[in-house]
Amino acid sequence: NELGERFDNVMVRGRGMAGVSDLAIRFEQMLRDGRLELARQPGRIDDAISKLTGTLRQQMFAKERLNAAGEYAMPQLLKAVTSGKDAGLELACTSVIESMRRYAVMPLCAALPKLDPVNQRKVCDMLGEIGYPAALPYLLELASSSSAPADAKAAAERAAKRIGATTNDAGAQFTELARRFFEGDESLVNYATEPTNNVWNYDTFGGLAPTPVPTAIYSEVMAMLTAKRALSLN
Repeated sequence: NELGERFDNVMVRGRGMAGVSDLAIRFEQMLRDGRLELARQPGRIDDAISKLTGTLRQQMFAKERLNAAGEYAMPQLLKAVTSGKDAGLELACTSVIESMRRYAVMPLCAALPKLDPVNQRKVCDMLGEIGYPAALPYLLELASSSSAPADAKAAAERAAKRIGATTNDAGAQFTELARRFFEGDESLVNYATEPTNNVWNYDTFGGLAPTPVPTAIYSEVMAMLTAKRALSLN
């Protein structure tokens, strides 16, 4: 809008002015931090989700808000998908999750083994559509599970093949993912410039829940968790 354009122009000029540039940079960072904090508020996320089936204009703004919230919107988005209460809203939330790409992957992977078979199939389909390799060990783990029903296992295998799996060895894939985390693969850290990143957990009562850890040790924490998962399988 016009106000946003005027603000951007002022910031561009301010960054180039002697004696003003440092202040302009600090102010811009504070504004970005404030916008992020606002976008991630649960109430605003719930409001955005409710508008995904509204008018076209409401849908557009809702998608913008949810993408700005990133993985912080995943608890409410996944709840809308798995509740089975509103088919239209489920479809809209599925589309938003898939559009988030890598930001949706680790929350979905955390939920996958603990969902019922119907929702496991939904999550497998989303992970297959996103196509992010970090999901492979979690999909292969489900595909090789002795307790999972055949249709959930088939969905996991199908999604893994779609991503590019060349093996069905979940333990080896968890080992490879642990190595990538240990070596500091930046593509696995969603918010590398922020002070914390989230380790995701899921339980059937509370749903998805993030545990913030300092970004400086996030990769090491995830390396230990995925290595532990590999050892439990082999």
